[in-house]
Amino acid sequence: MKRSAFVLAAWLAAAPAPAQDLLAEAQAQYAEAAYEEALATLARAEERTPDRLEVHQYRAFCLIALGRMAEAERSLTAIVRANPTFVPSPTEVAPRVVALFADLRRKLLPGIARSTFADARTAFQEQATDKAVQQFELVMTLLEDPALNGTPDHEDLRVLTAGFLDLARARAKTAEPPKPEEPPAAAAPAPVVIEPPVVIDQRLPEWKPPTSTAAANRDFFGAVVVVIGADGFVKRATIKEPVYPLYDALLLEAARKWRYKPALKNGQPVESEKVVEVRLRGR
Repeated sequence: MKRSAFVLAAWLAAAPAPAQDLLAEAQAQYAEAAYEEALATLARAEERTPDRLEVHQYRAFCLIALGRMAEAERSLTAIVRANPTFVPSPTEVAPRVVALFADLRRKLLPGIARSTFADARTAFQEQATDKAVQQFELVMTLLEDPALNGTPDHEDLRVLTAGFLDLARARAKTAEPPKPEEPPAAAAPAPVVIEPPVVIDQRLPEWKPPTSTAAANRDFFGAVVVVIGADGFVKRATIKEPVYPLYDALLLEAARKWRYKPALKNGQPVESEKVVEVRLRGR
């Protein structure tokens, strides 16, 4: 029995860490200015979840801090191509990152809009109507972006996209199958009574506002999502909205130790999810 327990413990120690834990580790390393270590951790995280935006984002932060601007630009480019509507908040990242990202979007969005339109038109011609509608709608969203104002063929592409989108929507509407007749109303099922989890211990880590930056007197807002097991212990914690780069890793570490009276479904403990909003006050 002792040997089996030892083998199990060794297997658990050797098991790869989940990507979310690796990302939290990289965020903590970034906060401690351990940029090279953070890059290595991010590489491991990307092996588990390729094309994850947070990985590219923190890789860019680390590379910029190390002065490796060409590599940082490649990471930011990957973010733009994966999610062309994404814009980083100027309250969460450094001004030079915001400026670099904005410059890249101005360069890349015209090409992305044209290629997305071409893909949407091909989908429309191949009768893939739902896909065509989604892509034409994305093109229209991109064309409303200030980064595309004044670009060549902007208005022509907008008129073309609007026309194709109307056609695709009309085709989708005519292709909808008739709604089946509603069956006779059945007896109403017994109501399900849900009771939310109750806080036992939800202490936030200590917040020390920065003393030498313009952010010293600002308030910061964010949120963390915790998955609470039927035993009241936190099974997983993830950042929903970043609060402050140096604080997020501490928040995740604290959240994993929180305790609750579990949620109840018809009187029985069940797993649940809770969003905890966080506000950090300035000096």
